[in-house]
Order: sequence, then C-alpha cells, then structure tokens
Amino acid sequence: MVFNAAFKFIALLHITYSNLLDETEKQIYGQIDLDKDHEVTLPEIDSYFDKFDTDVIGIITLKYLIMQLALDWATAKKQISVFDKNKDGVITKVDVKLIFDLLHTNKNGKVTLQEFQDKYVEVLTAGVNIIGI
Repeated sequence: MVFNAAFKFIALLHITYSNLLDETEKQIYGQIDLDKDHEVTLPEIDSYFDKFDTDVIGIITLKYLIMQLALDWATAKKQISVFDKNKDGVITKVDVKLIFDLLHTNKNGKVTLQEFQDKYVEVLTAGVNIIGI
C-alpha cells in the first residue's frame, strides 16, 4: 500500500514537472520565433541573442548577467557554463550557432517546436559535453 502511494506520488511529480517544462519551452520558443511561423531560424536566434547583447560587442559576460539581469554570482556562472558551448568564458554568436546546430536535428535550417522540446533539456544540461568539443 505504501509502495503504491509512493509510486503515485512520483508519477504525479513527473507529470507536473513535464507539464511545467513543456510550458516553459513553449514560452521561450515563442519569444525566439519572431515571425510566428512555428519554425525558428538561426537569424531569429541571433536576434534573440542581440536583445541581451546590450553593449553590441557580440558577447554576453558574467558581469552582464550579474549587473543587468540581477543574477547572483553562482547563478550567473551556471548560465555562462550552460550556454558557453565552446568554453571560452563568454556567450557569443559562435555559441548560439553551436546551440542551433544541436537543436535542429533534421538539419533543414529550421527548428520546429518538437525539435526544440526534444533537445531543450539537453542543451540546458550544464557541465555535460553535448556537442563533442
């Protein structure tokens, strides 16, 4: 009886987490899909990057994340490590291209919502070498 209740609880947590993650993914995808054609292209992801590159120098630094987004040092450091795919210490358009290449699994130059959802968690997995570099 206790096992059955525990199993139901774990299943409920999984469903709740999955639903929340799906909604988060859809919101982020919606922000990136500028022309709302349900396909995200590299120029759209570049434009999304540009919103955060307020100095227009082509990089997002740890300092920017702390100062402009009011993140604490540990959170900012984690964000850099998650999105800095070439491990040069900053987020650049090179990283954006690497992330795009990981997301568009069918290699047609466009990321569908399904592709985004399939790879989103993998892209956000900090400290895991997911691109073979």
